[in-house]
Amino acid sequence: MARDMKDLLVDIFVKEDRMRVVAELPSVQEDNIAINLVEDTLSISALGKRPSYYRDIELPRPCKTVIGKIYSSGILEIALR
Repeated sequence: MARDMKDLLVDIFVKEDRMRVVAELPSVQEDNIAINLVEDTLSISALGKRPSYYRDIELPRPCKTVIGKIYSSGILEIALR
Protein backbone atom coordinates (compact mmCIF):
# COMPACT_ATOMS: atom_id res chain seq x y z
CA MET A 1 0.00 0.00 0.00
CA ALA A 2 1.37 3.41 -0.95
CA ARG A 3 2.44 5.76 1.81
CA ASP A 4 -0.56 8.08 1.34
CA MET A 5 -3.10 5.23 1.15
CA LYS A 6 -5.23 4.28 4.14
CA ASP A 7 -7.01 1.01 4.82
CA LEU A 8 -10.81 1.07 4.89
CA LEU A 9 -12.96 0.20 7.88
CA VAL A 10 -15.48 -2.32 6.55
CA ASP A 11 -18.49 -4.29 7.82
CA ILE A 12 -20.14 -7.13 5.88
CA PHE A 13 -23.77 -8.18 6.37
CA VAL A 14 -25.10 -11.42 4.83
CA LYS A 15 -28.82 -12.03 4.33
CA GLU A 16 -30.08 -15.00 2.30
CA ASP A 17 -28.99 -14.43 -1.34
CA ARG A 18 -27.71 -10.87 -0.80
CA MET A 19 -24.78 -9.23 0.88
CA ARG A 20 -24.19 -5.65 2.02
CA VAL A 21 -20.75 -4.12 2.48
CA VAL A 22 -20.45 -0.87 4.42
CA ALA A 23 -17.18 1.09 4.25
CA GLU A 24 -16.06 4.35 5.85
CA LEU A 25 -14.57 6.78 3.31
CA PRO A 26 -14.38 10.16 5.05
CA SER A 27 -13.35 13.23 3.02
CA VAL A 28 -13.81 11.53 -0.38
CA GLN A 29 -15.86 12.70 -3.37
CA GLU A 30 -18.26 10.05 -4.73
CA ASP A 31 -16.84 10.47 -8.27
CA ASN A 32 -13.44 9.28 -6.99
CA ILE A 33 -14.69 5.92 -5.69
CA ALA A 34 -14.03 2.78 -7.77
CA ILE A 35 -15.54 -0.64 -7.06
CA ASN A 36 -14.51 -3.94 -8.64
CA LEU A 37 -16.10 -7.32 -7.90
CA VAL A 38 -14.44 -10.60 -8.92
CA GLU A 39 -16.20 -13.65 -7.45
CA ASP A 40 -15.41 -13.53 -3.71
CA THR A 41 -13.24 -10.40 -3.70
CA LEU A 42 -14.54 -6.83 -3.65
CA SER A 43 -11.99 -4.08 -4.27
CA ILE A 44 -12.74 -0.53 -3.21
CA SER A 45 -10.47 2.41 -3.95
CA ALA A 46 -10.96 6.10 -3.46
CA LEU A 47 -8.36 8.36 -4.97
CA GLY A 48 -8.43 12.03 -4.37
CA LYS A 49 -6.65 14.60 -2.35
CA ARG A 50 -5.64 13.22 1.02
CA PRO A 51 -6.31 10.68 2.31
CA SER A 52 -6.77 8.01 -0.37
CA TYR A 53 -8.13 4.56 0.44
CA TYR A 54 -7.78 1.03 -0.92
CA ARG A 55 -8.85 -2.41 0.22
CA ASP A 56 -9.42 -5.86 -1.23
CA ILE A 57 -12.24 -7.41 0.80
CA GLU A 58 -12.57 -11.19 0.91
CA LEU A 59 -16.30 -11.92 0.94
CA PRO A 60 -17.82 -14.88 2.83
CA ARG A 61 -19.06 -16.31 -0.48
CA PRO A 62 -18.82 -15.48 -4.21
CA CYS A 63 -21.15 -12.82 -5.61
CA LYS A 64 -22.13 -12.24 -9.24
CA THR A 65 -22.96 -8.55 -9.35
CA VAL A 66 -23.18 -5.21 -7.59
CA ILE A 67 -26.91 -4.45 -7.43
CA GLY A 68 -26.62 -1.00 -5.90
CA LYS A 69 -24.48 1.49 -4.06
CA ILE A 70 -25.16 4.54 -1.93
CA TYR A 71 -22.59 7.08 -0.73
CA SER A 72 -23.57 9.62 1.89
CA SER A 73 -21.65 11.52 4.58
CA GLY A 74 -18.49 9.46 4.13
CA ILE A 75 -20.25 6.07 4.29
CA LEU A 76 -20.37 3.79 1.23
CA GLU A 77 -22.98 0.99 1.18
CA ILE A 78 -22.71 -1.64 -1.56
CA ALA A 79 -25.41 -4.25 -2.21
CA LEU A 80 -24.23 -7.49 -3.82
CA ARG A 81 -25.93 -10.58 -5.15
